[in-house]
Amino acid sequence: RVLFRSRMTRLVRLEMGIDSYVELVPPHTLPRTSSGKLSRSKARETFMQKHNLAEVAAIAEGVQLRQQASA
Repeated sequence: RVLFRSRMTRLVRLEMGIDSYVELVPPHTLPRTSSGKLSRSKARETFMQKHNLAEVAAIAEGVQLRQQASA
């Protein structure tokens, strides 16, 4: 899982040029609307409540620093 998250983060950086934080969640755990669609706003809200955003930023920065060091 750790290797996969790391690879996904690197691929997003390479393809999109942006830093990202990849979190894998168990199947069927993302919130849905009453019509059955994925609720991105509720997922975002839950993520922000669950995580310290400064910590997430630091992790993303650490990934970027490691990538630069290995280049």
